[in-house]
Amino acid sequence: MIHKKILFLICCIIFFTSYKTYCQGFGLAQSCNNNVNYDSWTSSYDNVKRAVFKINDAGYCTGTLINQDCPQDEMKQYFVSAWHCFKDSEWDGDILHDIELLFNYQSPNAISDSTADDNEGQQMYSSNFPRQFGGAVTILDGYHYLLQTDIKLIKNVSAPWGDFFIGEILTPIPPHFNVYYAGWSPEIMQCCNTTYTGIHHPHGDIKKISYTDQLNANVNLVATDCILITTFIDAIISWLGGSFSTEIICNYMENPYYIVNEFDAGIVEPGSSGSPLFTESNRLMSTLTGSKWNYCDAPNHDPYSKFRMMYNHEAVRIALNPNSNVSTNLHGIGGRDIVCVENHLNLEGEYYPLNQHQQNNAMYVKANSQITTLDNSENPDDHRLLIYSGSEYHFEAQEITLNPGFEVEEGA
Repeated sequence: MIHKKILFLICCIIFFTSYKTYCQGFGLAQSCNNNVNYDSWTSSYDNVKRAVFKINDAGYCTGTLINQDCPQDEMKQYFVSAWHCFKDSEWDGDILHDIELLFNYQSPNAISDSTADDNEGQQMYSSNFPRQFGGAVTILDGYHYLLQTDIKLIKNVSAPWGDFFIGEILTPIPPHFNVYYAGWSPEIMQCCNTTYTGIHHPHGDIKKISYTDQLNANVNLVATDCILITTFIDAIISWLGGSFSTEIICNYMENPYYIVNEFDAGIVEPGSSGSPLFTESNRLMSTLTGSKWNYCDAPNHDPYSKFRMMYNHEAVRIALNPNSNVSTNLHGIGGRDIVCVENHLNLEGEYYPLNQHQQNNAMYVKANSQITTLDNSENPDDHRLLIYSGSEYHFEAQEITLNPGFEVEEGA
């Protein structure tokens, strides 16, 4: 990851045009994009908002945690995105190392500057810019919910069959990240009289929300592979100059992309790639391949890989429906909130107020039997569990042990 940090630093130096400069994308989305907590109409997406996260690899993309039809203790941390986000990465077999995933990277309301300062990413401050970059320059690397992890490839789909990726996050997501696993639908979507919603990180900016009722179902057939066949017409008199004919035989399939003709609110941009499009019942129905236009008044023609066609791949079906439930194959499943986790939780990390990125501030961490906090008595500089002022966390278990290193600020 060293090379990425160097690039971030170069980015800061080149684009250092104000007192406070961001190296990763905060504030770079077009002005017509709305924050994910923009208004009351976005509250119906409060759960699936928590499933969507930003991906830092060679560039920026968006991913979505996805539910599986299995008991909670058998669930994997699967997510979906676009294959082009990862295809040029340095894979170690089916493993990609040291990827940064940013959860809850968002403002609690319509105002981007309401985002907590230390959750706005890598920043540079200078007291006397632009005087040859002299004086005090401070670099802050602030993300409240950053997970550095390896990911495992489950299945990728490339053009012309789509642009789709499903992978597994191999590092456990901490419970206080408060994530959600989105539901999904393999059903055929209609083009009209319904609203579809996209949630994404355009240009690596904080989480945005867009919606459209102008979806092209794009059910026309496209040729996937063709061969040239030569037919001998008159075998009996071939020696007298029998005739031949040629024809092209092709395999056809339905076009694997929905097309958003126009967004009614917001747009998609670079960094939105891989982001989900949800039905009105909050089920994932497609993932974004890309956008030809990246400014507010541009015409839209944005292709989204059809999830129902990606679900036809055996590896995807086995991952999401391991017990081959027929109803799930036909209709999909809803989302899942992880309310109560495994038998024993050992907690560590920094716990921030949730109202810094959403409206509700209360967070419940529950375990079936025991909750303990990381004991750092032998190594005081090691990770601890710190709950910041303004937070409201509730721990529930049959037994709770608060070890040395547990700290709660006044006002929490």
